[in-house]
Amino acid sequence: MSTAILWPTFALVLLIFVVLVMLATQRFRHVRAHPPRAENIATFTAAKAYFEPVEPPANNLANLFEMPVLYFALVPLLLLFRHAGHFEVLLAWIYVALRLVHSLMASASMTLANQGAL
Repeated sequence: MSTAILWPTFALVLLIFVVLVMLATQRFRHVRAHPPRAENIATFTAAKAYFEPVEPPANNLANLFEMPVLYFALVPLLLLFRHAGHFEVLLAWIYVALRLVHSLMASASMTLANQGAL
């Protein structure tokens, strides 16, 4: 059984943890620089407005939990049925590379027009 398919999977999990650490770091820095008042966190809408300057990593993290669900479901099936060949591993690395590019773009404060250009 080829376990090479696990390396891109581990890379994707690492990317998710890196984005999570970025989000936590930026939010803690934001809270220290702009201490919240009670009305800033009283409702979901107020909290969303308060954290709006550091929202790109949060959106990126949400997307990293939504998009790769099928990928994470497919990897065990490929291993179970012994179909994790070179082509599937190549496709997995391409997918992880595209997720990395997307995360880099989402982490930068790019406008929607710039993101559409890539």
